[in-house]
Amino acid sequence: MQLLKAPDKKYLLIINPMSKMGRGLRRAFWLITRLILRRAYFEAAYTRRPGHAERIVSEFKEEVDVVVAIGGDGTVREVVNGLMKRKKKSTLAVMPAGRGNDFASLIGIGKSKKRALSAILNGKNKEVDLLKFQDRYATNVVGLGYDASVQEKAGRYKYFAVIRYLIAAIILIIKGPVAYPMRIEHAKGSWEGKFFIVIIGHTRKYAKHIRIFPGLEIDGGIMRVAAIPPVNRLMALVILFAAGLGLAGRFRHVLMVDTPWVLVTPEKTTKAQCDGDLFYVGQGETLHVELKRAAITVRVP
Repeated sequence: MQLLKAPDKKYLLIINPMSKMGRGLRRAFWLITRLILRRAYFEAAYTRRPGHAERIVSEFKEEVDVVVAIGGDGTVREVVNGLMKRKKKSTLAVMPAGRGNDFASLIGIGKSKKRALSAILNGKNKEVDLLKFQDRYATNVVGLGYDASVQEKAGRYKYFAVIRYLIAAIILIIKGPVAYPMRIEHAKGSWEGKFFIVIIGHTRKYAKHIRIFPGLEIDGGIMRVAAIPPVNRLMALVILFAAGLGLAGRFRHVLMVDTPWVLVTPEKTTKAQCDGDLFYVGQGETLHVELKRAAITVRVP
């Protein structure tokens, strides 16, 4: 078997050892072994707590060519935010080791560690878009209301990423999704009223199988906003399953617009999430989300 030759680059490996019950650590060992065999120049650091990956990357003193995020979407998000704080931004690479691995899927790696290795060593560079909100960055999606509640509930279960998300979504619909009064301003106008979910994204899918924005690409330069006012439980279930098929936009209940920026101002504190990470938008606070074109460079197969 002919080994891939390691390029003359310096790598920084960011390892989440707890990703998917230790998969991050196992894949890190697998990658390190192959980098050693190819005499690649690298350093490695593992994370100890939420936010640690971002701090390691942003404060790393030496210049590196490629930073490899070994973990799931949360690890990728932290590494991205760390890179965006550096004066000279390194290229991002991903070794998927999480439950969903949405970002890895969107850049053509999926779950494959061999495809990830090929991209790390001999892949090509691709500039991709990011979502900027406040002073933070999301790689995929920002959601408010029901979407964030599903993420929170699904996160309580350790196994079966797709099933746990679906179960959480159905349970919350059966209970009756809460509608939040808010004002949504965008480049083409505004919406005002009660909405049980608001989704802001620039990619075709998130949460592994939710395709609410089919046709969008991670480097496509388009940000889309979808908002759904209160509907009955049956219609909410129908829209949920339609979103899995990429058909949610066909329902008259779903408001949807392409816009480079959006301002969301809830009348009361509202739960939100970015790439699965939960946060809150306070009463009267405005969440400003904008698309940042070609914001970061990624290694792809």
